[in-house]
Amino acid sequence: GRKKGCFAFCIMYMMSALSTRSNSLPLLVLGRILGGTATSLLFSAPEAWLVSEHARQGLSGADLGATFGWAYFGDGIAAIVAGKLA
Repeated sequence: GRKKGCFAFCIMYMMSALSTRSNSLPLLVLGRILGGTATSLLFSAPEAWLVSEHARQGLSGADLGATFGWAYFGDGIAAIVAGKLA
């Protein structure tokens, strides 16, 4: 389920990126569809996998909250650094 969703994202996004090298309009359209679907998976599958593994291992809710807090903090730092480098 969740782990397969993460792997599906990787494969779909890779295929989407490779499709940009084509001169075929149907292949380019397919690549855009794959990219959009992969992006949807990107915003749900990894977090669902984390929550599922967290529950499976019996960790506390505070640990899960701390993990998400650090993840969002890291995202913010990465966005700031990317903005400065651009």
